[in-house]
Amino acid sequence: VRTAGENQTKRELSRDSNYLQKLWKVIENKRKKVDSPSVIYQESDLVIRTIRDIFSADIDEIIIDSEAAFKKIRYFLRLIMPGCVKKLKLYNDPEPLFHRYNIEKEIEKIHNKEVRLPRGGSIVIEQTEALVAIDVNSGKYRQESDPEKTAFKTNLKAAKEITRQIRLRDIGGVIIIDFIDMKEESNMRTVEKVMEESLKRDRARKKMIQMSRFGIIEMTRQRIRPSLKDVIYENCKYCEGAGKIKTLESTCLDLMRQIKSVVNNSKIKKIEIITNGNVAGYLLNLKRKQLSKIEEKFSKNIIIKSETGYKIGEITMHCFDNNGNRIAIK
Repeated sequence: VRTAGENQTKRELSRDSNYLQKLWKVIENKRKKVDSPSVIYQESDLVIRTIRDIFSADIDEIIIDSEAAFKKIRYFLRLIMPGCVKKLKLYNDPEPLFHRYNIEKEIEKIHNKEVRLPRGGSIVIEQTEALVAIDVNSGKYRQESDPEKTAFKTNLKAAKEITRQIRLRDIGGVIIIDFIDMKEESNMRTVEKVMEESLKRDRARKKMIQMSRFGIIEMTRQRIRPSLKDVIYENCKYCEGAGKIKTLESTCLDLMRQIKSVVNNSKIKKIEIITNGNVAGYLLNLKRKQLSKIEEKFSKNIIIKSETGYKIGEITMHCFDNNGNRIAIK
């Protein structure tokens, strides 16, 4: 049994075994019918892999809006799971399938940092380089007069939604979940069991540690592929993924310090600065007096140029002597 079979139920192992045996029979039959050399098996495409890995007996319907994909899946099911062919439906309505079943809205929710829980409360998902932090908030949910019951009910809802979001977003690595504090040990253990039961649907390898007295559960999940966030988004070219950039004033102060660091060099006669248009405008309007004083005191010519495409904080400084030769600066 491969590592992926660890902690899997007998039903899951039996299903996988049956699938592989039927697949092998198909390969054997194909081998007898074709001439050599010939491809008798190759890795399935995305559509078939999705059916193979996710489809289970508790799914009532598979709705396809592509006739080619419909035929491909029907052929696959006839070979491997003939009893499930009747669950396959071809969608022909003019309204797009995803709009018909509000799937577009659900996809948009996957990108949100905050996920609302039914009847109040929310979870907030923060992804960093080192780990993923998930915080549970009760918000304005006060259905119970007892704070312990409120926390318990919110945590139960959150436990199910967290495992769902982890699967949907394909979050891997170290995951820290901060539940609302509960005093009763039995409530803490119940929330743990709900998490464990919900995680059974996840085919990725995972390991969960018992909830601490601070209401924190630590777990790890196998990183099979890049997370959904990494696939859909790229780092901002301005902040490089930090989410923040230096203020205009801070950038200009840094630049003024750079200018002061080179003006004492007697060989330098002209300083040329190329930067973002906003930074150039700030310097020429609000720092003009300071720049003029530096020019007069050190007998330098300071030229500020704006360049399209430069981001705030991106600066190029060139220094020249009397003959227009560039002087290297540290």
